[in-house]
Amino acid sequence: MTFVLADVLTPADAVRSPVAEAAQAGGNRRSRFVVAVAAIGMIERIVWTALQPAAGSGGEAMSIAMSLGAGRGFAGAYGPEHGLTAHMLPLGPAFAGFVYSWFPPYSLAAESILILYSCALAVGTYLLLYRAFGHIGVGRLWRRAALVVGLCAPAYFSCETIAFRVWEGGLAMFLAAAFLERLLATRNRIADTPPPVRRHPVPLLLLAALLFFVHPVIGIGGFLCLAIFGAKHVPFAANVRGAVLTTLFVLAAVVPWTVRNYHALGAFVPLRSNAGLELALANNDQMAATDDHMATLNERMLAIHPTSSLTARQRVVAIGEVAYAREQGAIAKAWIAEHPATTARLWVRHMRQMVVPERWNAEIKRNTIGLLQSLFLQAIGLCGIAGGLLLLYRQPGRGVYPVVLFATIVVLSAPFQPVNRYTYLLYPLSCFLATGLPYAMTMRWRARRTTA
Repeated sequence: MTFVLADVLTPADAVRSPVAEAAQAGGNRRSRFVVAVAAIGMIERIVWTALQPAAGSGGEAMSIAMSLGAGRGFAGAYGPEHGLTAHMLPLGPAFAGFVYSWFPPYSLAAESILILYSCALAVGTYLLLYRAFGHIGVGRLWRRAALVVGLCAPAYFSCETIAFRVWEGGLAMFLAAAFLERLLATRNRIADTPPPVRRHPVPLLLLAALLFFVHPVIGIGGFLCLAIFGAKHVPFAANVRGAVLTTLFVLAAVVPWTVRNYHALGAFVPLRSNAGLELALANNDQMAATDDHMATLNERMLAIHPTSSLTARQRVVAIGEVAYAREQGAIAKAWIAEHPATTARLWVRHMRQMVVPERWNAEIKRNTIGLLQSLFLQAIGLCGIAGGLLLLYRQPGRGVYPVVLFATIVVLSAPFQPVNRYTYLLYPLSCFLATGLPYAMTMRWRARRTTA
């Protein structure tokens, strides 16, 4: 109400009430704080990038972006001799490819544009989660603390400034945060709407479909959230219409991509072609028995991954990337079938490493700073788990959505090796889920005070 008064008494000839002036001043102070934290986070990331020896990202995503920029199409994931590809979904490296069509790769102009893009995705992710958890009911003080931690603590700066110029993780988490914020805002607003006219907003369904096409694992989490929202708040007929619309949006993205892949690669590939290869990297005797995960993963990369192995790259050129990935996937699936107990332990370890990253997952691998960084990531992960459970207990109607999104990423990532580009997907959510700890304690204190 005080904000409404402040808005109404805006004209210069109006006599502004003390309450309205105080509300306006408070709103300005809150906005200035958020803007200041966002600016600090942006500056920190730019400085971090300036201090890195590498001028830009690498790997398959970078190769594809360079190919797009050179006009060779969505190709060359494993090098110039590798032709058209479906190793990644198209939207991740698309912007970088557009930039490289104007400026040479690794040039100051190109990388400056891409670092601003990548940093903006990271900053936007935390700002959207700040709003989303406000819709849940978490107090401003705790959300501010999560915002400061997420934006200012150097946890995943290399991912957010270098890798996500071309890889899809930054864009995926930005879209996930936007989806969560819109879903919770809709959930709060729809409570005042009579049930017969409640429905899924079309932009929300479109956002879920786009999220799926950028990152299918997180997109499945989005669909589960929509299903929970629909079951609790939307009539059956509106749920049917929402499901049909979402399916149409997904098909509008997936069908043209699948047709393109069939003509380009001669195989049915509706999303990505590399699942079998990723499965083979993570599920084998070496990874199951290792005590040095990074060294063993590098050994596996040198043995079977075409970006690191000349033999594997020659095999891809000879038989095609789809056939090679399926060949490696068949080996991995046979190993999984022969070692069910070992596989179960391995996947549980992967889930634990996703939530509580180990030192080899940290961006800084050596010295005391690396140890401190890994301990910090572990603390945030544990606090995120505890806070999420408490938030689900204290605010089940709204807290369920970020928890479901978090859990989906953890469970569906279990078969794959959790490198830091994957563990990052949980970090922004963990920062804000951790606010469930002070939120639950505050709620308990208020309940005791009321009954006293």
